[in-house]
Amino acid sequence: MIPTLCTLAFVFIYFSTRLISFSFFFNKFFVYLLAGSILITCFWFLKATIESVMSIDQDSQKNVLNGIGAVLVFLSKQFAGTTDSILKRFLFVTLGRRERELRQFINEMAHFENACRLKTAFQDRVSIFLHGARVEIFDRHSSQYTGLITGKIVEADDPLAIRLRTERKPVWGSDVIGRADFRLVVPGFHRSAMSSFVAVHESADLPALRPDEVRLLQDATHQLSVSLAFLELDALRTERVRVP
Repeated sequence: MIPTLCTLAFVFIYFSTRLISFSFFFNKFFVYLLAGSILITCFWFLKATIESVMSIDQDSQKNVLNGIGAVLVFLSKQFAGTTDSILKRFLFVTLGRRERELRQFINEMAHFENACRLKTAFQDRVSIFLHGARVEIFDRHSSQYTGLITGKIVEADDPLAIRLRTERKPVWGSDVIGRADFRLVVPGFHRSAMSSFVAVHESADLPALRPDEVRLLQDATHQLSVSLAFLELDALRTERVRVP
């Protein structure tokens, strides 16, 4: 009874919070299963070679094989990190490249000097990270948020905006009534105020987003809000200097 309840609880938590990306899990599982199978095959090939070449008794062969096995275990533990990075580099090339490029852009955002160019670059770079899905920034203007691409308006008291300000974390569009056209919405805060939010439009080509991808989008959106706030402050300072 308890195992059944635990299984049902796990399924409920997964579908309600999207804690795990099973597609990514199975991809990695099969990759490392293949790598492990290759290592085991090499071990048995080495074992057969030793048994056919070395003219020693069976007990000595076992000792030799046990020694080789111990050495392989030791080496696998010592080079586990290196092996993992190699597998990721050669077998998860696209995933690693997209993540590295977005992280690099996050570092570059603080060095933009034009807000419009920063917003355009942000939408383009995040779109590339999300397999070409349309990404749109909604800026706060008075009592509403306006999309930079579609011009769509979201009122400040819209259920979506209220939920973003209340929960202060990404919201799935399917969880908000009337917002099924958004896959994910990420709020951008600066000094406790939601100055903007980033909407990922729904797309048939966009796979399920993993938790680490959502966290990276949060980091990018936070950096965007901070960078835009500094650019706005710098523009105000420049304007004041020009005023006699």
